[in-house]
Amino acid sequence: MLTRLGQWQGQEPVRRRAMANISQRLAGTCAKLPAKDAGRANCTQLLQAG
Repeated sequence: MLTRLGQWQGQEPVRRRAMANISQRLAGTCAKLPAKDAGRANCTQLLQAG
């Protein structure tokens, strides 16, 4: 999924801003998960890959 989102984003400024907004919101969601929760690790990996 991340690969496809990266391809969709391309170099278009509007899409790049949209992806930055999504990443920022996801970071807030990841931070709410308990540190030892496997879901948090998965969430964090999405942020790093995106």
